[in-house]
Amino acid sequence: MLNWNQLLAWRAEVDPDAPALVDDLGTSLTYAELAARIDGLAGAWAERGIGAGDVVAILAHNSADWMAHLFALTDLGAVPAAINHRVAPQELAGLVDLAGPRGILVDEPGTALLAAAGVELPVTVTTEEAAQPTFARPRPHSTHVRVSPQDPAVLLHTSGTTGNLPKFVPVSHQRLMSSAMYLKLTVPEAQPGSRHLRAMPLFHLAGLANVTYPLFIGGTAHVHSSFRPAAFLDALVEHRIQFTNLVPTAIAMLIDEVRSRESAPDLSALVEIGYGASPISPALLREAIEILGCRFRQNYGCTETGGFPVSTLDPADHTPDSPRLHTAGKPALGWHLRIVDAQLRDVPVGTPGEILVRGSLPFDGYWNNPEATAEALTPTATGGSETSACSTRTATSAWWTGPRTW
Repeated sequence: MLNWNQLLAWRAEVDPDAPALVDDLGTSLTYAELAARIDGLAGAWAERGIGAGDVVAILAHNSADWMAHLFALTDLGAVPAAINHRVAPQELAGLVDLAGPRGILVDEPGTALLAAAGVELPVTVTTEEAAQPTFARPRPHSTHVRVSPQDPAVLLHTSGTTGNLPKFVPVSHQRLMSSAMYLKLTVPEAQPGSRHLRAMPLFHLAGLANVTYPLFIGGTAHVHSSFRPAAFLDALVEHRIQFTNLVPTAIAMLIDEVRSRESAPDLSALVEIGYGASPISPALLREAIEILGCRFRQNYGCTETGGFPVSTLDPADHTPDSPRLHTAGKPALGWHLRIVDAQLRDVPVGTPGEILVRGSLPFDGYWNNPEATAEALTPTATGGSETSACSTRTATSAWWTGPRTW
């Protein structure tokens, strides 16, 4: 399997003038321009001493350049660590200590947060500095390294809901690309040139995976710095967006924004809204179908599963009277799921429990945290010494009823 930089370089060759990334800050990059931007940023980071194996934190709001820096760092063999820009100073200090970055990319709000946390790193680059035309640098040939599909494309941290402290999860090129492949398989209309709008934070796996997905297929990813209903609706209409992803609360806010307009916005291009984080209520779904006029799909997963949904509730099950609407659907391609009690015994249908996940791309473990990794892995009946014969155990209360009821 390829790494992401190889794929993007190929895209720049075969479809150089196609739009790749557009953000709400005024940046628009074709695939050729994205490739050039990645190369120039890689040269700039290399000039500052960043190279293979170095961790570089990213503490910034969504932008096209956020993605360009991510790919520039991975092309150097460095490891980007995306950090939630909403954390408190004390949490930020803990995350930096855990990731062990040598450098950081930080925007203006992040700079204030960094100062409040008392964090200083050998290499600090601000987004304002990186936006200057003189920042990009020619890249020395010596910085071209072999990047394996199994190498980390990014470190993403958990929310901390499964323990006292968040943990960093390395998400490999292979896992992130497999996620894009799955999404392409399930959405046949997603073709080269398709238009996607994203406002979920890129430090979150769902936000990042849903930006890499259109880049994988040769589409255009419109990236907003945050979700603002009015701006989001304007972008849906102006760019004739076909695909987007939101959480149910944001879907409700978008509906309210549509209702507030004097004339009905033209959303005829909108094909599908993907969502996650929680089920959608029958009342909200009924209203969403009426007002937004598109189909809906729920994907369920966690950071540990690396961007590849572990289960999906298909559009066919998104009718307000569907008995499956309160579930997380069926296991997705490549996954085996069980719902178990504290003794790892299968629970009766309809009984809450923990979710055990086993798949073809096993969980690689938490970054610099072998104790948490050991706690999260449960040997299967076929055990042995193979790491692929382990299941990731989440602490999520299961509202998915599982395939046994279907």
